[in-house]
Amino acid sequence: MKLKLLFVLLFLLPLISLGQCPPDSTFNSQAEIDAFAIDYPNCNTLASLVISGDDINDLTPMSNLVNVETLSISNNPLLANLNGLHNIETVISLSIINNDQLTNLDELSSLSSLGIENLTSFPYNSFIIRDNESLENISMLSNTMINYIEIIRIQDNPSLLSLNGFESLEWSYVLIITNNDELTNLMGLENLSIGSDFLIEDNDGLIDLQGLGSYTSDVSFISLNNNSSLISLNGLNTNANFSGFQITNNISLADISQLSFDDYVESFNLSGNLSLSVCNVEAICNILASDNLNINFSDISNNAEGCNDFWQVTESCQIPPVNDDVDCGYYSVTPRLILGETAAGLNSFATTSTFVPSCNNIDNVEDVWYYFYGNTGSVIDLEVTNGFSLQLWQLSADSCEYPDNIFNIAHVPNACGTNSLQDISLPETTVYFVQVWDNTSGRNTDINEFEIILQDATLSNNGYDLESLKIFPNPVSNVLQVDSNDNIDVTIEIFSALGQKVLSSTTNKIDLSILSSGIYYLNIISNNRRVIRRIIKD
Repeated sequence: MKLKLLFVLLFLLPLISLGQCPPDSTFNSQAEIDAFAIDYPNCNTLASLVISGDDINDLTPMSNLVNVETLSISNNPLLANLNGLHNIETVISLSIINNDQLTNLDELSSLSSLGIENLTSFPYNSFIIRDNESLENISMLSNTMINYIEIIRIQDNPSLLSLNGFESLEWSYVLIITNNDELTNLMGLENLSIGSDFLIEDNDGLIDLQGLGSYTSDVSFISLNNNSSLISLNGLNTNANFSGFQITNNISLADISQLSFDDYVESFNLSGNLSLSVCNVEAICNILASDNLNINFSDISNNAEGCNDFWQVTESCQIPPVNDDVDCGYYSVTPRLILGETAAGLNSFATTSTFVPSCNNIDNVEDVWYYFYGNTGSVIDLEVTNGFSLQLWQLSADSCEYPDNIFNIAHVPNACGTNSLQDISLPETTVYFVQVWDNTSGRNTDINEFEIILQDATLSNNGYDLESLKIFPNPVSNVLQVDSNDNIDVTIEIFSALGQKVLSSTTNKIDLSILSSGIYYLNIISNNRRVIRRIIKD
């Protein structure tokens, strides 16, 4: 009899426990929260708690709660504090979103553990603090052991002054800190290890990265974007490695010397940093000299003079250009020519490749390479400035012979010359390569810049080439004029350094007086052909 009674009690115990807490733990009104204390006076553990309601202003009826696996407090315009959640000790996932009157999280003072303590499995969990208009600090978290959290997102908190409180944060797979304009540094993240991605974006008050000095994890990708007051990367751990990065549109950034990478950076974007003129730091030079870089998925542009494109940086690094040679990995190390778009080039420190042009009689050719896709029967023109020479090559069907990786390309007949190649009919649908060099002998250590353009010959206008354009004055204060020897009709477009079109004209003149001083890009269009030039507005 006693044994039967024991079995009955064991069977009923889970049911009794379940009966102590509501089956649905979503509360959308103050009335529902008030009823919670009456209906479930002994409930202290919830798998999920969602608090979201226009009239919710008092959480004290929830003071019995001790353990909540997933806690979400969102869209409560009248909620001024979290009093009532002061006894909660453990949370795995926490979201505090769009609570305009919250100034701090002090009432979570009993929270001793946030996140997953042991990584025996990888359930999704997150810590999100977002869109809290008045939230100034999260310092109460300093008493909390913050364990393993998959995603941490601190976003759109315009009054948040610091990240103090995160000192015990051990690990996060992804860290996102965006649009917190009062943050000036990242102090509080000293012990952080990141497993994958790291995004610091749109924090207008952020001056440097102080606070990141101790993390040691190999981060896959880092993005530092549009932090208008960021002047240096001071605080970035020099022992950290990234396989890819984006440092863009930080208009005050002048120092990237803290960058450090391993040898396997595949792609990066370093652009729109208008104060950045020195990029020949060790990390960047090592990347540009590496065989792992995919140049067609990377970018250096729209920074200050000296760091305005790949060619300026490779020259200042005193290393061969990234397109110094061509081989089986052409798609990653060779820039692609786009029909009608001007490409810049430089052959400073270039070396002699193994492929000899058909019209060259010089022993040492300091050449660089480009490629494009072409179709059988297409007729193209290639033009290059500054007296450089061109040889067109085509890829064979068996492009690489393994295991020796012998690269198979052949001359396109009658497609070698100086300044331009005109009316070249492409013999096959395949990949084509353009070899560019100047007519000097010996290793070149001078700055030798050029521009190259691929054109559809059927759209060409006889006599119109890159050399015929005259753009003046540059620098310009008011009216910019575009003239050519052929008096062609043009459309002029002006783009900002961030890629936004700001002015246009259908004549050969355009008034720039309304623009602020800085670097702009001039897009000249005529007969479906386009030329791009950089201009400086005084």
